[in-house]
Amino acid sequence: MLLLNVISAYTQKRNHTNAAIVISLSHRKVFSKATLGSTQGRNHTNAAIVISLSQRIIILNFIPGFTREKSHINAAIVISLSQIISLLKSIPGFTSEKNHTNAAIVISLS
Repeated sequence: MLLLNVISAYTQKRNHTNAAIVISLSHRKVFSKATLGSTQGRNHTNAAIVISLSQRIIILNFIPGFTREKSHINAAIVISLSQIISLLKSIPGFTSEKNHTNAAIVISLS
């Protein structure tokens, strides 16, 4: 239904204001492609991503040390590739590949 590019290209719409999308991968309502090349699978079951569209903030609760700062408001969050890879490695069965390098974070709500 919606392809959300977490980088600055995303254009916020009025109906997204003050809304938060809860993506429950355990119920497989939405599959999150954290990086290009990642594939959907049953091993993703215990992951959940909460997105605050009104502030364009991704809250990745399972990245240790991640902090939400005021400077992130109205801006896309830039997460280092090392953090992305460590996040993906926390999902059982996921194997990091070289083609994830320089990949944008893409979330498919379809």
